[in-house]
Amino acid sequence: MSSKTEQKIRVIITDNIPLYPPIQGGSHRIFNLYNPLPANFVLDYIGAASHRIEPVSARINELIIPASSSDKVNHLLIDLLGQNKKWLRGGSLYDYGLRFVLRFNKRFRHEMDKLAKGSDVLIASHPWFFTFIKKYKDKILVYDSHNCEYELLKRRMKGFLWGEIMIFWAKLIEKEACERSYLVLACSQNDKEQLMKYYKIKANKIYVIPNPVDTSKVKPTSLQEKARAKAELGLKGKKTVLFIATNFFANNAAADFIVDELAKNMPDFTFLFAGSVKTHFEKTREELPENVVLYGRIPQEDLMNVLMASDIAINPVMHGSGICIKTLDYMAAGIPIVSTQRGMRGINAKNKEHALICKLKDFKDSIVLLYKDQSLRNRLVKNSLLAVKKEFDCKVISQKLAGILERALDEHTTTPKAKTKK
Repeated sequence: MSSKTEQKIRVIITDNIPLYPPIQGGSHRIFNLYNPLPANFVLDYIGAASHRIEPVSARINELIIPASSSDKVNHLLIDLLGQNKKWLRGGSLYDYGLRFVLRFNKRFRHEMDKLAKGSDVLIASHPWFFTFIKKYKDKILVYDSHNCEYELLKRRMKGFLWGEIMIFWAKLIEKEACERSYLVLACSQNDKEQLMKYYKIKANKIYVIPNPVDTSKVKPTSLQEKARAKAELGLKGKKTVLFIATNFFANNAAADFIVDELAKNMPDFTFLFAGSVKTHFEKTREELPENVVLYGRIPQEDLMNVLMASDIAINPVMHGSGICIKTLDYMAAGIPIVSTQRGMRGINAKNKEHALICKLKDFKDSIVLLYKDQSLRNRLVKNSLLAVKKEFDCKVISQKLAGILERALDEHTTTPKAKTKK
């Protein structure tokens, strides 16, 4: 099939989040991975949300369906089961709750069935929605793993009743996605090894497909552009340090560290936060230091302006799986990085060559050193740019994925009874 580039390949992607705007987290991976696929791939995305969203027609046609026709149910999903609940020790049951509610959503099941029957490939991005595609056994079923969910939850939620229940459910859900899919995509070699370990699936079923970044859009800025961006954002003359983050437990812990240990002790630097981590601060703090600026979840063009205005980027996360998308954005934007080892996971970065990789206690000194040492900044930026363009550019990774999907379709057509690889 790979030689018949004019033959249409219909692909359905599903997940429990809106795709547009694809500026962070899961939507960032989905858009940058599938949008650059060759033109013969016809792409549709079906998802759900706890609020109403107008459909978007683009390269990837998006259809987002409200979780329930009942506003009370939708509010329940957010208010009781959403992120950072104290009774879940800062965790969330939203993924589980949305998955359950959609089982009774006739419109979602109807739209999924209509799209799936005309497709060649069905992709569950995250394991939560694999349950909605598993019955289409005549299609190529793909589980696109953003993390090893079981490992991620086990590290954080172990030791209390609801946490143990979440871990148990996650393992069952992820196990089914791994076993019943034809292919599994893993973000990193480490994730691949974890999935093989926990679910006893063979290596030839799992392909490492890293989180991609569009290096044609996210790219280094000139000194003049940086000065302009700082002026537009009211940061003229400021020493700026950036952290991009979603409202997620690992990011929230890192954000608290930045405020309490860095911002309060480094008044000469201004710390910029972009992303929905702003919600975490709004719910947990009445005030922040004057040298902290929150931008929240912003459009891509505004995020690019914040990237341009940043002198240094940091990633002090201590937990997580897969590859940090924020780190790839920092690298592509030509911003020198200070990070924990966990923040550089899956990137094969070396300390003092691609970033300053250090323990939390050394972040302050590393930021000061990096700001003062221009030759060090230049070296880190040069090496990071070379690495991200070679290993993580979206066009390179999408071309690899296209070949994998085309070969899978060839195999499936030749041996139609072989629905899965054990």
